Amino acid sequence: MEMTNRSFSVAGIFADHMVLQRDKPVAIWGKSQRAQTLRFLIDGREAARVQAGAGEWKAQLPAMPAQKDMCLEIAGEDTAEPLRFSHTAVGELWIAGGQSNMEFILKYDAEAKAVIAGADDGYIRYYETPRIKFEGQERETDLSAFGVWRRFTPEEAPCFSAVALYFALRLRKQYPDMPIGIVGCSFGGSSAAAWMDERFLAEDEELRIYLDDYRQGLAKLDMRQYLERDKKQRHITENPLAKRLMAWIMKNTPGPRLTAFIGTMLKGSAAVLPVIGPLSENRPAGLYHTMLSRIAGFSARGVIWYQGETDNVKASRYARLFSALIRCWRYAWGEDLPFIFVQLAPFEQWLGIPGTDFYLVREQQEIVSKTVPGTYMASIMDWGSRLDVHPKHKRPVGERLALLALGKVYGLDLLSESPEAETAIISDGELVISFRHAGRGLTVKGYALKSLKFMLDENCIEARGCTVAGNEVRCRIDGLETAKSVDIRFAWENYTEVNLYNSAGLPAKPFRMIVR
Repeated sequence: MEMTNRSFSVAGIFADHMVLQRDKPVAIWGKSQRAQTLRFLIDGREAARVQAGAGEWKAQLPAMPAQKDMCLEIAGEDTAEPLRFSHTAVGELWIAGGQSNMEFILKYDAEAKAVIAGADDGYIRYYETPRIKFEGQERETDLSAFGVWRRFTPEEAPCFSAVALYFALRLRKQYPDMPIGIVGCSFGGSSAAAWMDERFLAEDEELRIYLDDYRQGLAKLDMRQYLERDKKQRHITENPLAKRLMAWIMKNTPGPRLTAFIGTMLKGSAAVLPVIGPLSENRPAGLYHTMLSRIAGFSARGVIWYQGETDNVKASRYARLFSALIRCWRYAWGEDLPFIFVQLAPFEQWLGIPGTDFYLVREQQEIVSKTVPGTYMASIMDWGSRLDVHPKHKRPVGERLALLALGKVYGLDLLSESPEAETAIISDGELVISFRHAGRGLTVKGYALKSLKFMLDENCIEARGCTVAGNEVRCRIDGLETAKSVDIRFAWENYTEVNLYNSAGLPAKPFRMIVR
């Protein structure tokens, strides 16, 4: 996926219509067949040069202000025409990573028809990193849909990540003349362990289990059977009927009966379901080497991230795992990029696959937002879907990520964080829960507050008759004053409904507190 010009080439992410990060030096890299001087010209004027040896080369363009439609050229010492990248823009560039909910393209979104019809901004651009599971896959798979810079037009908008697009549209609303670029780097069903270099797993005793489990699995793997299974599984997924079915599922939420039927079908085909082996996207560090390493260092403002569903199988380790991923990516970029990420949405089951321990993953995500500097978490606890792990409304997700970017990264004075329980006390026979980030005050949408439960000693009581005023929720509970302890749980389930908001329309985050 490189553009070649006889004696040198440049990485595939550098192409026509690309967006470069403003006000930061811009890294650019590639390969050279021999030692030579490479010159970099912007609109005909030399901006940088590098002495490239035979092999890999890397250069740095100077920081540039925001601009549109410039021409970047790279000239070698041979007589061939320089490599020329037209319609290059300089503006705000973000990396969008994760699994299928970040990968989820606009044409499946609930608002797709209207948004695509109104797509008329050539300076919102999107690059999708080629989705490669294993080295050499590009030689046997058609990847022509990837590796190009798309513009927000009716023809190209359907292939944008929906979350990334809504994020970009919100930034564009704030900065109407600023080019906005998003580099997508996601893979459905992927674990965070697949997105980091091995050493970031190996250096943590609790995370070595990902490497150890994989090595033990390989030792037991019958490679002939594995290759046959992989071939059969790929044949099924590439079948036109299977593709149409998956497209329908991504665009629609199957009802309970259809969900059960499809789930039974999938269980019946367990013999051809993917196995984690050398061709799997979920082998530890796999996607780091096949995808992330191809864009690492591309100058950016920060990262937006939507992932975690696959890591519910080791939910208690997710905070360590995600923290290690952030360290890895920051090391790869050579700077402490801001990470803005999505807390998992409420979910019960999808096609027979249960959302086990999602509430624990959410707790782990909250830990990351509190312990890793430069990280911020967006809550979408009001936009879950009981029977769909892919909620179809992505606008709230992208806009809440953008709100955090505007407030925390760009420094705008606005309320960007969800309500967060701060203290809980018993006062005058009432349980009083105080929240930070309430803005002008908390509100309940609907007739009564949902998803708040109490454990009084061993008895579970659902909150009833609670009142909301200012930054407080007050509840009268029978037996409160005689209880030895009160265990407060808000949205502390895999699937739940949240209807408590601050004045910015952001939903309260899940929490658990104990009052003694």
